[in-house]
Amino acid sequence: MIRPWIGLTLLALTLQPAPHTIALDRSVAAPVLLRANPPSGTALRQSPRTVDLLFSTPLDARRSFVSVISDAMDLLNSPATVTGRSHDELRAALPKLLAGPYAVVWTAVTPSGAVAHRSYLFTVGSLGPPLLPNRPVDLTQQVDGFSVTLRAPSDRVAHQTYTIMVGAGGRPVDGARVELTGRSLDMDMGETETTAHAAGHGRYVATMDVVMALDWQVTVTIRTSRRAARAVFTYMAHY
Repeated sequence: MIRPWIGLTLLALTLQPAPHTIALDRSVAAPVLLRANPPSGTALRQSPRTVDLLFSTPLDARRSFVSVISDAMDLLNSPATVTGRSHDELRAALPKLLAGPYAVVWTAVTPSGAVAHRSYLFTVGSLGPPLLPNRPVDLTQQVDGFSVTLRAPSDRVAHQTYTIMVGAGGRPVDGARVELTGRSLDMDMGETETTAHAAGHGRYVATMDVVMALDWQVTVTIRTSRRAARAVFTYMAHY
């Protein structure tokens, strides 16, 4: 069950950088997540013992961290450590996890100050019944000459499949590059990002982790050879 707002507030404070944290430099190339275990979107039969993340560059152990959060807003993992010969891995030990969804929120910082802040979702066992009735997501915006529709079969916190319909002047738009970015508006848990693949007749399909309940925002960026546009959608997600 989702706890009162005080639980969200305390967890948000837990996820904030420590007061002595040095300002992060976002002007240089950020570290890239190369491998995650458990992977994004996976459903595990048993509880994992650790979360292990491999990055493209060495990490600053003082400023890089991982948080594993349950649907009850509990912070579950031990403090993360930087491992690997090249100091490019983050590892955090876990207790035995009960069945349910878990958000992995990570911040990776290089010694030069480049930073990446992202999140993803995995589940253990079978999900219980939803707290609220599942409802499909079906939202449309008119933006910069495009008609953009975002659809999903459910508004639940899950590894969701989104369908994006793109049109202009009453005709479908094919051959565009369509990118999605998701984030919680209630807590800074980083972003989830993905690129949709074309399915024909102005339809594009993408999978993306919805990692947090309450206000969930999906930004759809569309680029064609002539122009670009951005549509921002918000809906209420639930466990």
